[in-house]
Amino acid sequence: MTSTAITDAYDGLVTLVSGALPNHKKIANPYSLTDNMTPILEQGYGIRIGPSKNPRRFVGGYRSTSRTFFVVITRELAANADDTTQCRASELAILEDAQAVMKAAEVNPTLSNKVTLSQWDQDSGIGYVQEEKYKFLTLEIGCTVEYTETN
Repeated sequence: MTSTAITDAYDGLVTLVSGALPNHKKIANPYSLTDNMTPILEQGYGIRIGPSKNPRRFVGGYRSTSRTFFVVITRELAANADDTTQCRASELAILEDAQAVMKAAEVNPTLSNKVTLSQWDQDSGIGYVQEEKYKFLTLEIGCTVEYTETN
């Protein structure tokens, strides 16, 4: 099977995020975090595929497509509700994770030879997921990728 630009974009984003977060495990189901095994969510990342749009731009004679991917980052919140020091440490850790991903995206905006542009647009802010007896912080980074298919 021939690799297409969308596959290259997705694979390039996985490579970028795994390089920026080398101690994180890849989340199998970033669409429903509680469907994943707890050890993966302790320090994990996943990539959700979002909507696309036609930017009405031609690059090298080919129509480009713009698609949003969401980089989902998780960290265990191993603190009691009244332990403000540990809560703050967990919040700062996930913010540092997000910063590492955004910086990596700015350093390598093309991801592959089929991607003309990638840039992070926004993040969700810190969210919270509880799964049985475990608690996790989450943060999603919206990343827009523009690519062209040549066939």
